[in-house]
Amino acid sequence: MDVRELSLSEQYLSHFEADGIRQLYPPQAASVEAGILEDANILVSIPTASGKTFVSILGLLSSDGPGLYICPFRALAREKYTRFSELPNTDVALSIGATTVDERLGDPETADLIVATSEKVDAAIRTGAAWIRELQTIVVDEIHLIGSEDRGPTLEMAVAMLSRQLPDAQFIGLSATISNPNEIADWLNATPVVSTWRPIELRRGICDGKTIQFESGSTQTISTSEQQGPLDSKNAEMCRSATAAVLVNGAINNSGQALIFVRSRSRAESLAKWLSTQQITDTSSSALATELKQTGDTGIGTRLSEAVSGGIGFHHAGLPTEQRQLLESAFRSRKLDCICATPTLAAGVNLPARRVIIADLKRYTGANLEWLPTFEVHQMMGRSGRPGMDPYGEAILFSPDSSAEQVKKRYFDSELDSITSHLATPEALKTHVLALIATGDATSQDTLQSVFAQTFFAAQSGSEALMSQLPSVLDKLQEMEMINNPSDTNMQYVATEVGEIAAKQYLSPQTAADIISDLKDMKELASTHLVTFFELISTTAEMPNVYLSDQDRAEILRFARKYRDVIITDEQAVPSFETWLADLRITQILLDWSSGKDKTELEAAYHVSPGDLERIFETTVWLLRATNQLAMTINDDYPTLTKTVERVVNQYNDPVPGLFEN
Repeated sequence: MDVRELSLSEQYLSHFEADGIRQLYPPQAASVEAGILEDANILVSIPTASGKTFVSILGLLSSDGPGLYICPFRALAREKYTRFSELPNTDVALSIGATTVDERLGDPETADLIVATSEKVDAAIRTGAAWIRELQTIVVDEIHLIGSEDRGPTLEMAVAMLSRQLPDAQFIGLSATISNPNEIADWLNATPVVSTWRPIELRRGICDGKTIQFESGSTQTISTSEQQGPLDSKNAEMCRSATAAVLVNGAINNSGQALIFVRSRSRAESLAKWLSTQQITDTSSSALATELKQTGDTGIGTRLSEAVSGGIGFHHAGLPTEQRQLLESAFRSRKLDCICATPTLAAGVNLPARRVIIADLKRYTGANLEWLPTFEVHQMMGRSGRPGMDPYGEAILFSPDSSAEQVKKRYFDSELDSITSHLATPEALKTHVLALIATGDATSQDTLQSVFAQTFFAAQSGSEALMSQLPSVLDKLQEMEMINNPSDTNMQYVATEVGEIAAKQYLSPQTAADIISDLKDMKELASTHLVTFFELISTTAEMPNVYLSDQDRAEILRFARKYRDVIITDEQAVPSFETWLADLRITQILLDWSSGKDKTELEAAYHVSPGDLERIFETTVWLLRATNQLAMTINDDYPTLTKTVERVVNQYNDPVPGLFEN
């Protein structure tokens, strides 16, 4: 189908042509035939890099009103915001960030198109944001993530509530290749567009360290130079590194780029450092190395800059946002030939390469090495090949310890797992039942049942299994004093003041109850301190974890002794000594941060990466604001808490006006 056949205004057609889009891919044409330009609900389940985003653009541009594009990850949302902002005469807004701490560009109230994470959309629904009611088209990117245990229920409830509040809106689901697309399509009342078509050929192969066996039946011998070390080396990691060097070199010599996926951050860094010394690439990256150094004199920044000087980068969640974005931009513009990354790159950013090398097919889960999920490996393989630039893409699975047949059976031949809902878990149900009651969207068992009947869980398994849990969930919320007992006459549930704050501040009921309990326990302390409130929020499930070394443990115990009079928890009474130490480590970090130490100093002192520090600080601002509001419900004075909030807000230096107003 020619782009000129689309019933869109000339300004959009000219924009597409200027962007090199003249012919639609087959799945895109199928979406048009299915009615995407006529407000039909569509579920598009096609491989990565097969044109899903363009399909969503067609739906959004043909809409009679504002559109919403829901993204699972902030990095992906920023990427989509940048792309959509290039559309002519289209006002785009971005709303991402952790819960009530906002990173916002533009105004959702006046925008033609809003790009937001699922958590921000859920929060907007809870707070009754006016722009939600105006939406005409809703795109749910990576909709298969409703099957995620941690974030899936939030996405599922957001979609269910949007479909309930906006029955006439168009819904467009975008999914990777999954085994049960028809189930999701039925839930959305959508026409499924399912295809395995890719714009370029994907060549999949398995490498044992000596040869690559491709699915086509062809083989390729791997050889290493003396500089890289023999492949039969007793050093397993050196063997893997030497093989990676050869595989990367093969891509670069054929005018391509390479992505290497490894199991851990430390492995990504060490492999990038080693590869950067092997003179694999001639691409000059000195300017990028200098730019990375200028973003902050941190330890991780120095290591990244040194690796990039040799033409190799590394990418993981420990990098600060600015450095990740610089790295991604450099790779897209071919100023960098290779990136060593953890699997989060495949899920969160659209960054294709000629050759994708999955160097670790297993990772540690606790003390055990376990195979990567099939879906995750398919996501990584899907990054192979850049449409319009690569003649083909290659996905090489490196497995020297397992037979090629075993790997092929697991990752090439087996069906992907079905996407299933995790909404019926007790914690997820408590959170979303409370939100429905607090917002007034559902205040009786009948109306709650009506809402949950529109979820994917109900569509997949029937609402009876979920509703059978509802009485115990309601009883638990009453026991936690999140909702009041209904009167016998109308059986309407009402959120307590604490429950309403928990819902609107985006706290789980358990966290809100724990904070209230800790605030009451503070009355037993002789005095309170910054440490008291930092420890309080550090114990919540929402606070990111940090790794502890043996040396850290001794230091934390000294810290605990120093502040024992203002610490809430008792070392002898904690259920997990290790967890208690980790919570106090966060407390230490926050105390130093509030006193003015920057990320460079904190990284050096506590061996916590800047990216992790960013998440800790953002979570801290959110939790302290929520704690401050919860404290007001107890009718007791916590002057130290007020000072703590003020101090942290000043240190956070948030750029959004009015962000910290109640």
